[in-house]
Amino acid sequence: MKFQPKTDWKYDDTPTEGDFNRIEQGIVEALKRGEVNNEGLVVVEQLIGTHCADRTNPHNVTTSQINKIEKNSNNNISPLSNFSEGITIMESDLMENGFPFQWGTLTTHRVLEYGWQLFSKDNNILHTRTWNPDTKAWQNWSQIETTTGAQSKANKAELNAKDYIDQQIAGIEFDDIDREAADISYYVRTTGNDDNDGKSEATAFATLGRALREWKPITIGGKRTFNIGEGVELSESLTPIHRELVIKNKFGGDFVFNFNSAHALNIVFENLQCKIRVENFEKYNSNILEFGMGEGCYVENCQMVDFNNVTCNLSGKESSYAAFYFSRSRGRVGEATFTSYRPWIIAADAHSFVFVWMPKGTMRDNTEIPYRASGGAIIDVLGNQVTNATVLKEEEDAGRVFGV
Repeated sequence: MKFQPKTDWKYDDTPTEGDFNRIEQGIVEALKRGEVNNEGLVVVEQLIGTHCADRTNPHNVTTSQINKIEKNSNNNISPLSNFSEGITIMESDLMENGFPFQWGTLTTHRVLEYGWQLFSKDNNILHTRTWNPDTKAWQNWSQIETTTGAQSKANKAELNAKDYIDQQIAGIEFDDIDREAADISYYVRTTGNDDNDGKSEATAFATLGRALREWKPITIGGKRTFNIGEGVELSESLTPIHRELVIKNKFGGDFVFNFNSAHALNIVFENLQCKIRVENFEKYNSNILEFGMGEGCYVENCQMVDFNNVTCNLSGKESSYAAFYFSRSRGRVGEATFTSYRPWIIAADAHSFVFVWMPKGTMRDNTEIPYRASGGAIIDVLGNQVTNATVLKEEEDAGRVFGV
């Protein structure tokens, strides 16, 4: 039979068994007629090999022509066996398919009995899951982060933060923020005048209350020092009976109170997100103990409060309240002197850490305990010089006292 060539092949035509037999028969006939020699066959083989090795997609095959299966042909519980090996892609737009979203693209990666799927709604939301070959079932879907999705969350968090700050500072005026970068000392003297600027002894304020007006609700400037001289009357700035200097709700800055070893008072600081040092004063005791209260320097929810060179004397008085009490705060008590005291320092919860430096003095009697930590609080003592105490520390509910 004479060879009949086919010269109208199309891209999508599929060669059949008959086509290959016809081609082979044509080659045999050509060899018999001497139209093709072995050298020509070698050239043909080389051309075919070159074409097979070409990875530049010479036929311009698109991804939509490879492993794309019919829309909605599988659903959320379709087994891995429904998908051919390699990578397959399916579009879904039916709610009953049960995927994480009604609309999306399901990409399945299968290697033998192992596989995982990726369901993408858009560039912001991706879900993935794996096939369990033991249970023959898919695991639950897990959402994964995308760069776009993460940026969207970050933008939302920033807006929420701005809204929160706006709510917190609502009502705060421009004058409520201390922006002066330089360190400033304010002086309070018996010779002062509250109409002065308080920035030198010659131009000192007359009262502590006037000086405290310079402490703004928000400070983003330098250190502020309040220097209170001998003989200044503090009563108008302290609570009656217990003589407490009460300061609450301040943010930012670094502050120092120097009472020049000339005043007796108690300190009550609450919600101060700043650094504070209070030095050279006597802790006041009135000998009046109210139910559930007492007289001590009380620090709650503060960033850092440092007490330095404080005299604490309970001789002849009945109060049993601690000299220093810290709650949800970091603090330091340095070079304090205690006379006839009961508890010296109490740290009350897991958010409290207190460093005690070179304390010295005596307890009321040898049954009293100077350092008490509870609720996970930590007290670290260095250079302890307490006398007349059989037990130096008390630890409750995971509280710890180190150094004694």
